[in-house]
Parts: sequence; structure tokens; C-alpha cells
Amino acid sequence: MESLDLAEANLSLPVDPEHPDLTVVSVEDVSARIFLIDDRLDIRRAEGNLAGIHLSVTGSLILASKKGDAVQRQKTREENAAKRLKFIRDNRQQIQSALQWLQRFQFAQKPRVHVEINGMIEKMHEMEARLSLSARGLGYGGYVCEEIEAQAQYNAGFFDL
Repeated sequence: MESLDLAEANLSLPVDPEHPDLTVVSVEDVSARIFLIDDRLDIRRAEGNLAGIHLSVTGSLILASKKGDAVQRQKTREENAAKRLKFIRDNRQQIQSALQWLQRFQFAQKPRVHVEINGMIEKMHEMEARLSLSARGLGYGGYVCEEIEAQAQYNAGFFDL
């Protein structure tokens, strides 16, 4: 068993590692406790502040199986990493726009978003995810929403709000 423990760390992650000057996602005050147990990534707690929102994540992800020899597994990892990077590059503008859009709002208290995710990495379309949002004193321009709460669930291609 391997683990990762973080306490009050600040992370700056370039959306595109080959062009780190374009879009950087900054997550502040990160605390996490994550375990790698055999072929499972167990996220007991991962939380931090992203674009003025307190984000927390829990869940359990089944990692890709270790089929084939070491060379084939490395090739598969590289292919999957290339696919993820292509997806991020293709959506970089949307990521940047979303972060800028969030900064237009004012909050009396920091909004809280919790995400629980479970499933197999190899079958992302079949994963389950639950999201809950809670915010107070949400302001935009001259408008204020005193309190908002929402829950959403994604399950194998279906989304409920």
C-alpha cells in the first residue's frame, strides 16, 4: 500500500504541460489523504480552494488492469496520457472561460462543492459521481441569492439534478 498525504499545500497546475504560460489552475490550501491499494485509488479526503470555492473530493477508482508485459503496460499508459492531454488541450479555452466566469461572482461565505466519484478508470462512461453545492450570499452585479443548494448525480451516462 502506498499513500499520499498533503496538508495546507498550494498547487499550480498548467492545463497544458507543454505550454505552462497559457492556462494555470491554482488550488490553494490543499489537504489530502489518498491510498493506492493494489489496483484501487482510495481518495479518503482531498480538499482545497479553487477559484474561490472550497472543493472536496472522495471516492474510489479502480485503476487499469496490469495485463500484458511491462513494455505493453507502459505503452498503454503513454497512450492514455496522450488522450487525456489532447482532451485538455482541446478544451483549454473552456477551462479558462469557466475559471474566469466563476471569478465574476461574489460570496458572503465561500461556496462548498463536494464530489464523490466511484468507478473504473478504463470505463469512465460507466462511472458514478455525486456532486453537492452549497452557497450563501451569492452575488452577481446587483443581484443576491441568499442561499442555494443543489445536488447532482451522474451514473453511467445519465445525469440528474
